[in-house]
Amino acid sequence: MKLITRISLIVLLLVGFTAGNLRAQENNGGGPRTSQAYYKITPGHQEEWLNLYKNYHYPILKALKEQGLIKSITLLKRDRHHLVPAWDYELEIVWRDKVAQATGGGEGLTHKLFPDWADYQKNEARRWEITAEHWDEDLSPVPVQ
Repeated sequence: MKLITRISLIVLLLVGFTAGNLRAQENNGGGPRTSQAYYKITPGHQEEWLNLYKNYHYPILKALKEQGLIKSITLLKRDRHHLVPAWDYELEIVWRDKVAQATGGGEGLTHKLFPDWADYQKNEARRWEITAEHWDEDLSPVPVQ
């Protein structure tokens, strides 16, 4: 009898812990998520990079937006030269939530959008070849009230 009581108590504690953990995850990941990607392009290749981006990366993001996984997509360029941090383009994506950000469309979406897989791979490789530096920032809102 004592063993059943102990097991029941452990199960109740685990269920309570799991439910609390899920609520915490929902609160942290239930709302929109912002990610920013920064690209520093090899000098003289900014226009080429932008064309490759428009033809081979943006269509994927656009499809994810049409599916409701992304709320907004904004590509920015600097109007003035700054040494630090050095970047040419900033891509800001507002995702529906943490789940949408983590799952994305998967490789199946890319194959569907680009049936000529060799062409896609060649052009994405070129885009990364002329990218001198790249880094991503994932941002979470901080409640201040």
